Amino acid sequence: MHSGQLVDEKPFKMGVIGVGWYGMVDAKAALKVGGVEVTAVCDVDSKHLEQSVAELDKLQGKKPQTFKLYTRCWKKPTWMWWSSARRRSGTRCS
Repeated sequence: MHSGQLVDEKPFKMGVIGVGWYGMVDAKAALKVGGVEVTAVCDVDSKHLEQSVAELDKLQGKKPQTFKLYTRCWKKPTWMWWSSARRRSGTRCS
């Protein structure tokens, strides 16, 4: 447990857009910090989706929901979305 996380606190729900190498590095770093659940992933590449779901299921014990089109994942307002494609500019998608 991360030192700043309370025992009864609900995990922060996070979705990742673009789950290739960069996206999974970000997702794994968030899980390592703690207090985060990756609840959804989005990528146009079916192979990236399949691999990321399998890896996240192994890491957190839950399979995230999958999306191929980012326009569909925006309809989940309770999640904070992180786009690995925007990594260079540091922009969050929410």
